[in-house]
This record gives sequence, structure tokens and C-alpha cells, in this order.
Amino acid sequence: MATLAFGEMLFYLLHDTDFAGGSDGMYLDHRPSFQILDYWQLDLSSVTHFYYVALVMMAISLFLIRTMLSSPYGRVINGIRINEHRTTALGYNTYLFKLVNFTVAAMIASLAGFLAAAQFGVVNPEMVGWHLSGHVLMMVIFGGLGTLLGPILGAASMMFLEEIFQVITKHWQLMTGIVIVGVALFMPRGLAGIRFPSSADKQTNKENHSS
Repeated sequence: MATLAFGEMLFYLLHDTDFAGGSDGMYLDHRPSFQILDYWQLDLSSVTHFYYVALVMMAISLFLIRTMLSSPYGRVINGIRINEHRTTALGYNTYLFKLVNFTVAAMIASLAGFLAAAQFGVVNPEMVGWHLSGHVLMMVIFGGLGTLLGPILGAASMMFLEEIFQVITKHWQLMTGIVIVGVALFMPRGLAGIRFPSSADKQTNKENHSS
């Protein structure tokens, strides 16, 4: 709630002042470009270049998160998630661990913001409002909380559903909301929690049924 409150304050600050362009925001006249090894030009105005840059950045971010979670630091974070008081009793400074976690998340969000600005060519106050935060939260819930694969599945699936619903009806936001509520009620673990029965499970169920 505190994070959403700070975002809302920042929204009105940017919306009602002129130093950041006011309600219209700021536009990029030129997309960022980088010279690599003096012979290859990386231009983010190119759709192909931008796609591969975003793909590589996502892979690096996932690798970083996966490495952190599998380290002793990640075990402490998992312990804080399960029972913060017990983790504190073991002698860990939970506040420091949560602060580092928040900082890493802010770095990844900043990278995503840079890519969004390079993609759309504009930055406006709507990007710091609670609507975008709520949209991202719905993606996480849709994909599966507490999983590494969940946000990826949730983001891709929600974007796909929104594109489909926009073609079908003008009330596409209502349809998307109904799907999110349905997932929260009937699939609390999200898309990442779907477990298809393996051959071993089928054999076990068959033996139990026979007995």
C-alpha cells in the first residue's frame, strides 16, 4: 500500500507540473542507439534489434533471480516469506534482506521502464499511476504467485487475451477482469500451478482404482 501511495503522489506531481511535460509526458525524438565494437550499430528503433535486446535482458534478469533464489540469500528470503519472526530469531537482519530484495526489484523495473520508453517513444504520468501497477499485479496473479515462470506466463497470456477480447468486444476490460477473477477463485496457483498428470500418476491412479 505504501508503494502504491508513493506512486500516486508521483503521478500527481508529474501530471500537474511542467518540468516533465505535464499530462502529455515527454516524447523521445530519437530511439537510443549504441555502437558495438566499432562495426555494429545497435538501433532500438529497429523492431528486430529491440526484440532481441528485450529477449536478452529478460534472460539475464531471470538468470539473476534464479541464481539469487538458489543461493543462501534466497533461502533466507524464502524463510522470511514463510515466517519472518522465526528467521529473525535465527539471527538474520530481515529488514536488510528485504531492502536488498526491494532494490533488486526496482533495478529490474527500471530496466523494464527504459525498454518501454524505447518501444513506445513516450513517457507519461500514467506509467507511475496505480493502474499500471494493478495491471502488472494481475499478470503475476494470473501466472502464479511465488514462481519464477508465473509472471512470464501471466504477462504473455494476459496480452494475448486482451488482444483477442479487443477484437471480439469493446468491453474487453470487463472480459479480462472476469478471467482474472476466475483464475483467482479456481486456480489459486495460477497458470504455473497447473500440473498435468504424468504416466506415473496415471499408473498410480489406475492401481488405486483397481484396488
